[in-house]
Amino acid sequence: MMKWRLPVCLLLAASACAALPACRHDDDGAGGAGVTWTPCPLVPGDTTNDAECTTLQLPLDWDHPGGATIPIFVKHVAAAQPSGRQVWLLAGGPGGSGDDMIGSAQVVRAQDPTLDIFIPDHRGTGQSKVFSCPDHQAPGSDVPEAVEIWSRCLTALKSEWGDGLRELTVTNAAHDLGALIWRMRHPGDDVHVMGVSYGTFWAQRYLQLFPRQPTSVTLDSVGSTDETSIFGSDALFDDIVRKLMNACGQDPFCRGKLGPDPLARMKELFDALDTKTVCAPLVEAGIDRVRMRRMLALFASVRFRVGLPAMVYRALRCAPGDVAALTGMLSRFEWHPDDPPASEYGYGDALYPHIILSEDPYGPTPPDLNTLLEAQRNAYASLDESTLLRRLWDIWPRYPREALSDRYPNTHVPVFLINGDLDPQTRIEGARRIAEHYKRPYQTFVEVPNAGHIALSTSQVDNSTVTCGNQMWLAFMHDPEAPIDTSCLAHLRNLPWEGDARIARVLFQAKDLWENP
Repeated sequence: MMKWRLPVCLLLAASACAALPACRHDDDGAGGAGVTWTPCPLVPGDTTNDAECTTLQLPLDWDHPGGATIPIFVKHVAAAQPSGRQVWLLAGGPGGSGDDMIGSAQVVRAQDPTLDIFIPDHRGTGQSKVFSCPDHQAPGSDVPEAVEIWSRCLTALKSEWGDGLRELTVTNAAHDLGALIWRMRHPGDDVHVMGVSYGTFWAQRYLQLFPRQPTSVTLDSVGSTDETSIFGSDALFDDIVRKLMNACGQDPFCRGKLGPDPLARMKELFDALDTKTVCAPLVEAGIDRVRMRRMLALFASVRFRVGLPAMVYRALRCAPGDVAALTGMLSRFEWHPDDPPASEYGYGDALYPHIILSEDPYGPTPPDLNTLLEAQRNAYASLDESTLLRRLWDIWPRYPREALSDRYPNTHVPVFLINGDLDPQTRIEGARRIAEHYKRPYQTFVEVPNAGHIALSTSQVDNSTVTCGNQMWLAFMHDPEAPIDTSCLAHLRNLPWEGDARIARVLFQAKDLWENP
């Protein structure tokens, strides 16, 4: 069980307490004293050093701050017009490194040059001692070899990390963030924290420990472990894909391709896959219900989701160009044991099951595996992740679920919560329940129609190159106590079922999303 740190801090001598950021409150900070920065590019691989980077040694276990340490990496993009304002960008996952937030950093740099941008690598990701399988990319779906691969991975990780494995917790990561902010902040600076997806969970745990430190907090695609079990994730993807197919039927263009009931056409496809009466080339290519449902789920939350009806359309038509498009897509995006190691991209692939399984609200009694398998069999879209995690539950060295997991921050700082209503990963129903815990002045929840996962970036508008979500977020950071201006919601683009050249190229390596030359 988590030990409370602040009472311990208050008992320490003043000299010792000065070393512990948990003792600090409000707008205090060390102003970057003693931090050595090295020039580095914002985008890895670029030749322009337009950022600076540092690595600090922080306690591996914040219950014992005098013990072993862990390196925590931070990237900083200096404000072009310094104003004493910072924004800290927290990546999702669990497992995503700070590099996942480069797009958000570029938006801030272009739209508000007065903000200093800080991007930390969560412990266990990127350059903060990545927690990843050493020789391969472990599968994220329930493939036959998955448990064997993960078992080998665990053996290696236990050898590398030893007892330190149990310190890869959300609470320790939240303490890291509080320490970093205190270390980098000049007294009186404004500090804005923004997290996406799992980053909202990280940010909320941080707010529980440091309820007065930030100036404001933004939570995009809101998650909390008392609201959502990972064992229900496959059903959530299936529900959103069905909603997307129904939305296709309401659009004149999409309806013209699949008829008035696209969901019925999807059923037709899956029935043909089950009976192997779908066209012979797809059968020969090994495309079955399992592979198709995984591929549909994979693209359900990003801008490529408008290609889902086109996948069904092409599979049913099954012309030579369609077969090439679909088989090529599967070969490019489906997991394969020879894929490059995830650690090359800074992704802590083992951190995902480690935190998800340890924090899951099911506690000691996870759902029955056969029940999860049956739900997958009936799905049109599923990553088949819940059954893999259920199998891993029996072998994973989970850390004890912490008391803070069932609580929410008691904070008066302004909080901006935003969620898309077609988000399969952090569902709108859960976001609404979480938002009920943020009812103090200047704490606001905004639902974005038709937006998918990460509403800040999936809320395109007709009258601006800056998304609606980013417009609201930037304005909120400028004045956290002003009412959120939601007028851009009236200009949201409809789902572009026609697709464009980029979507067609990424999905099918074709010039048109729907038709062959």
